[in-house]
Amino acid sequence: MKLYALGTGSGMASKDLNCSCYLVEREDKSFILDCGEGCTQTLVRMDYDICEIEAIIICHFHPDHLCGVFMLLQTMYLKKRTKPLKLYLPEREDEFLGFMQYMYLFDEKFAYALKIRSILDLPKDYPYFSLVENDHLIGYTAVIEGGNLPNQQRAYSVRIAGEKGDFAYSSDIGSIKSIEGLIDGVHTFICDGLHPPYEELERLLGLSIKRVILTHETPDEAIKSLKAKDAERFEAIRQGESYTI
Repeated sequence: MKLYALGTGSGMASKDLNCSCYLVEREDKSFILDCGEGCTQTLVRMDYDICEIEAIIICHFHPDHLCGVFMLLQTMYLKKRTKPLKLYLPEREDEFLGFMQYMYLFDEKFAYALKIRSILDLPKDYPYFSLVENDHLIGYTAVIEGGNLPNQQRAYSVRIAGEKGDFAYSSDIGSIKSIEGLIDGVHTFICDGLHPPYEELERLLGLSIKRVILTHETPDEAIKSLKAKDAERFEAIRQGESYTI
């Protein structure tokens, strides 16, 4: 299994970093995990065949994890992709085509079939995937309830089983505690180190994880502190790097 760090930035636009996006290759299939701004341009620079990507998986609806998907879908259309594409969404998937229509991105014009599915269907379609709902969006409750809004506050972390070890991706999280059962025992874990407080990141020291790669512009102080306690396991992610399991 191989993964590429296409975008490692946070929710704040950066001079140097794309927004959150990772490409995972497992055997003969490739998957996009989150699809932040800059994703498509990076894939084009890599000369990556985007027409062969199996599926796009959006873990939660924040702009830095979603907004690149529209350019990726359009570029696949312009490149005359014909292979069907699955797009897994965390909530309100039945409304997504309407959102695309705002941009005149009509799936009827695509040469490929766009299959929009709930992220909960992901393990059914690909049994080597597992996921858990995390606590990243719980802070929006008052706004959503106060405005009687349809937002469902669903955010997910995912795990992919592989022959030489498993890989897990936190996406954005509020705490390590909310996903411990998912990530314990993996070979490589790409972890949001920006949102959880440092005390939560310390929970990783007690879990059986061979390699923890801290992303989303993890504070330098947190990285230094964790490396001081276990230098072999913790590292800061580098955009543009590939990692092999």
